[in-house]
Amino acid sequence: IFVKTTAPLAIGTGLVLTFAPPGSESFKLEGQVAWINPVRPNGDNPNPGMGLRFVNLRPDDRERLVEVVRTIAYVREPS
Repeated sequence: IFVKTTAPLAIGTGLVLTFAPPGSESFKLEGQVAWINPVRPNGDNPNPGMGLRFVNLRPDDRERLVEVVRTIAYVREPS
């Protein structure tokens, strides 16, 4: 998952993600920073942040997360 932030954590940092997608019960999942896209001084980076990898993901949480992602990916407002 990508988290947009101007202060990304160091690669390898562990954390707990708590979030509630619209129309779904909240998640509380363990993650680890997999990569970062830092703020650049010259301003040529419009999307600073970090990529997080889920760790110790239980099968039922994975299934629910995949379903939420599918819903978000396929139910978009018309352009």
